[in-house]
This record gives sequence, C-alpha cells and structure tokens, in this order.
Amino acid sequence: MEKIKTFSIIIPVYNAQMHLKQCVYSILNQSFKDFEILLINDGSVDYSLFIANTFSNNDNRVIVINKENGGASSARNEGIKNAKGKYILFIDSDDYLESKDLLFHLNSAVEKNDADLILYTGRSLDIKTNKESTYRENYNLEIIQEFNFDKTIEYLIQNNLFPGSAWIFATKSKIIQNNKLEFKTKIIAEDIDWILKVFTTISKIDAVNNHNYIYRKNQPSSVTATAGVLGVNSLLYIIEKWQDKLMSNTTVLNNSLLHILGYYYFTAHLLYYKLPKEEKIKFKARLDNSFKVTSYVKSKKLKLLRMLQVTFGLDFTALIITILHNFKEKLK
Repeated sequence: MEKIKTFSIIIPVYNAQMHLKQCVYSILNQSFKDFEILLINDGSVDYSLFIANTFSNNDNRVIVINKENGGASSARNEGIKNAKGKYILFIDSDDYLESKDLLFHLNSAVEKNDADLILYTGRSLDIKTNKESTYRENYNLEIIQEFNFDKTIEYLIQNNLFPGSAWIFATKSKIIQNNKLEFKTKIIAEDIDWILKVFTTISKIDAVNNHNYIYRKNQPSSVTATAGVLGVNSLLYIIEKWQDKLMSNTTVLNNSLLHILGYYYFTAHLLYYKLPKEEKIKFKARLDNSFKVTSYVKSKKLKLLRMLQVTFGLDFTALIITILHNFKEKLK
C-alpha cells in the first residue's frame, strides 16, 4: 500500500511558463521531502504543460492533471479531489517559497499539535517596484498555542493577521474533503468565500513563523486591479451569501467574520467607484442593502468609513476610499 504523504501541494497552472519553474523548484528544494505536488494544467496554451511534464518525468512526487480551462477555482477543486496528503496547501504558479524549511516546520507543528489549520508567514513582492513587504508575519505563538479558538480568532482580527488568501495556511485534507469545501467558480475573490467555509468548520488553529511564502503583488488579475462589474458582483455575492447566516448566531467567530465581510464591503466601494454611471445604478441598491454588515466592523478606520456613509452616503464614501487608496499607492 502506498504511504500517505504529509502534504499535498496544489498548484493551478494556466499559461504560467514565466514563473512555474521557480515555483516548483522552491518546493522540490524543501528540506522536508514527504509531499506530493499536484500541477493542475488548466488548459494552458503556452509551454506550461511541457514544463509540468518535465518535472513529473523526473520526480514521481510531481503529478500533472490536465483539464479544460475553467479558472483557478476549478483547478483547485480538481486538486482537492485528487489530493492524498494529510494536509493541503495551495500555491499560485507565479509565487514561490522563500524558505527551504517551511514544510519542515509545518510538519513539526503537525506532529506536535495536530491542528486543523496551520498559518504560516508571507511577504509580498511588488512586480512594479521589485520591493518586498510584509503580508502576514510574526504570529504571537504564545497566544495561538493556548489553542483557545475564540481567543485566537480575536487576536488574528485585532492584529490584521486573519488570512485573506488560501495560500497562507495548510488545512487538514479530511476537513476539506469530508465537508466538500470547494471553491466557488466564476467569481473573483473566491478565496474569501472559501476561507469563510473553512473557518466555520475548523476548531484548532496553529501557526509557524519566519518561513515565508512569496506572493507576487499587483498582478493584473488581483481584485483591486480588476475594477469592473465582476469584481463588485463577486464581493456582493459573498457578503449577501454570508451576512444573514453569520448574524443569526452571535458568537466570537461569527462577529469576527462579519467584521471581515465589513472590510470587503468597503473594498467593493473601490471597485464600484470606477464603474460607469449606468453600472453603478445596478449595484447601488445591493450595496445599500448590505450596509448592515458594517455594524460589526471593529477597527477605527472601518468605523469611520461607516460614519462617513451614514452622514454623506455611498457615492461620497466610495470617492473618499478611492482617494485614500490612490494616495497610499503613490507612497509605495
């Protein structure tokens, strides 16, 4: 019987020839070797499949799965169906692991604490400036490793450490597969919806420090870079799907997740502001109807934005958010 791997690392691949080698090599060069890499070729039309097959031919831990193009969510879902490791990690094909010891320390955490989900650290690499900056770092392990779920959730929220992407943590495969935690297809920011599913299913969180995932920032496909109808519609879909469900049961977790929804509510303003007038009309009522989620925001900044919208309305608030965002981008 084939031994079950510790980690299944799922990488959606679509026209990724520029960065795929660096991504895969950063995993193969890990000091901990007990893993499988699932390269899900999502209908690439460049040399990505050739690169993927070359890796697979030279290392039996690399498995290539071909499918018709369906987007990153569809590719991740295919990876989940085929994953045989105890824990699942997601890596985007244009990102890479900076530390050679990330999997080693994740395995140490697995053996010691057997958590449902293990957070790790990340840094963003701005493709425009080639500068690195903190994404998620320096978890307080004393707090997290008390394994008080509510306390950990509050700590993550208060310190802006709650994960915003699926690639910043490892999750037990049986939790994902047994609960059928698939990614929603045909939306942008699908990670948000999936993370909400995960956090309403798990009960034990752990973390490791100083072993970075490198995320290439300011890619054209990012949410804030994709100002359009799909972006606003996707964020509103997630908010509308989750807000009443979370509001129906007052818990520390639900209140914290509602704060996250409030953050993305104001993120939607940034995309909404850039829409043509006729498109704004279509979304205004939905944004107004979802405003109730902002009553759960915890940070001073988001509370100020809530007060601003109460006083001056949606469009003025969207303008201010856009001005602040653009000013912040110029300072980088």
